[in-house]
Amino acid sequence: MTKLEGYVEILDERGWGAVCAEDWGLEEAIVTCRELNLGYAREATKGNYFRRSKTSILYSDIECKIDDPTLSHCARQKSRNISCGNNLRAGVICVSAVPDLVVDVQALQESVNIDVAWLRHLRCAYEEKCLAESAASAWSSGADHHARRLLRFTTRIENRGLAPFRSNVPQSAWEWHSCHNHYHSMETFSTYKLLSRTSREQAAGHKASFCLEDTVCDKGLHKSFNCTNRGPQGISPNCYDIYKWNIDCQWIDVTDVPHGNFILRVTVNPERKVPESDYTNNIAKCWVYDYGNVAYTTDCHLESCESGYKTQGGNSNGACCVFPFKYNKKWHYKCIPNYWKELWCATTSNYSRDKKWGNCI
Repeated sequence: MTKLEGYVEILDERGWGAVCAEDWGLEEAIVTCRELNLGYAREATKGNYFRRSKTSILYSDIECKIDDPTLSHCARQKSRNISCGNNLRAGVICVSAVPDLVVDVQALQESVNIDVAWLRHLRCAYEEKCLAESAASAWSSGADHHARRLLRFTTRIENRGLAPFRSNVPQSAWEWHSCHNHYHSMETFSTYKLLSRTSREQAAGHKASFCLEDTVCDKGLHKSFNCTNRGPQGISPNCYDIYKWNIDCQWIDVTDVPHGNFILRVTVNPERKVPESDYTNNIAKCWVYDYGNVAYTTDCHLESCESGYKTQGGNSNGACCVFPFKYNKKWHYKCIPNYWKELWCATTSNYSRDKKWGNCI
């Protein structure tokens, strides 16, 4: 064990107390490493990851937002009667440098277009589940007679961090896809959603990372990752991985979506399985006007809310949605409808406790 890793303990009037790890995650680890001036969190550990400890567990249900300055600012339970399953202890592994992915909003806005493709040319995309559910019945009735309407766009992802962005999956566990003749190093590198103006999901897509590489780098920098030799994959600092609009799965299948006005939302590293120094620049949002054969796109910007949703109304003064949030003894991972079918969310992780909410926008 090094000085950059170990169990988390908190000092109060009772002395030093350990933290139960049942709800311990990367957000809490990020706040811990920052508070201790140990850099960035690489991993939130649970259980007897390090040597055994005799310190009593005095804290549980610690829930942090990434921008919380210290653990004392996080919601938490402090009790003499902590119930902690399997005596799980919270710990952290900190590092001096991590990556930071950023979506290029200009490249996104300039590339959005509508394309129509015959289903018979989309076999690989169909196998990789890049088409809407209705494609299954269309395929079974004859691919030669069906077409799909696709909202295509380019994603240009920069690594502005101090360390390479690497898959969290070891190379030995990468999945080989024979149709496209490549490995998937991350099952979900990015997600794409088309939302109504009231934030209801109309259609969605995803991009498995078949090739994390340095497509281009800033002047004077050497490319370190290239997928042509089936070697290591990653995105170096100050380099870009570019997925052009004309490659498979770089789209949302809008065949079943009526024409209209929408919000396009692109999120990279959506599951946060790879630690970063900043997640507030991982989400890009655009206004998209779908006229059937063409699409007009405006106001592409980075969404500062970690959840991707701001609020209006309610009692939270425009705060961001927090997912997941607890309401009626259930965890909710997206905006939910109220009695009037308006979408709302909690702006803390526990609505049942804090009663803070707003309408999703």
